[in-house]
Amino acid sequence: MKYSPPMSGKIVSVASVILFAVALTCFIVPGTAGSLGVVPPAVFQLAGVVSAVAAIFLAVRYRFTRFTYSISLREIGADEEAVEAWESEPDLTKVPPSLLDFTVVKSQGKRPGVAECILSLDDLKRVVRFTGKKKIAETAKEEFGCKVLYDYTANLFPPMVTVLFFADRDKTIGVAVECDEQMAGVLAAVATSGKYGKTVDRRS
Repeated sequence: MKYSPPMSGKIVSVASVILFAVALTCFIVPGTAGSLGVVPPAVFQLAGVVSAVAAIFLAVRYRFTRFTYSISLREIGADEEAVEAWESEPDLTKVPPSLLDFTVVKSQGKRPGVAECILSLDDLKRVVRFTGKKKIAETAKEEFGCKVLYDYTANLFPPMVTVLFFADRDKTIGVAVECDEQMAGVLAAVATSGKYGKTVDRRS
């Protein structure tokens, strides 16, 4: 099972253009401002550099970066029968979580994708769905004791974010993704049937 969220780059494109315009202005103005003795040129130059860096970051992170999430069978440890059954008809309900991996692959432009994380679904503790990103970090830390939160969302302002909480030795880590309803449902089912037995939770 794979899913790659669609990217909505309108807001990012507009923000990047505005920041580039601000940066350009900041590099042009210092001569005039300096000659008038109003503001030191270094202040404008610093603002220009910061604006340019922010514009580049937004464009690269939210315009040219694509994420693909997948749930796959880990062939190491799986018997021949399980592998054959999975290849003929992947049925997550018939495979134990200990043999399933959740993988996030990041790709930029035409370069081949790179696996950002590969996590065993046997360690999936809880699935929580949030409306937007606003309270994710705070809730993850205060309610679930999550010390590390990885953001693999594709959009700057996603309407729905699914956070997967995994056990990592003696701590809990969170993985924020933009999977669809079907994948979120499958992950919730795996979490419910796994050793931690936690179901999906929706937050505003």
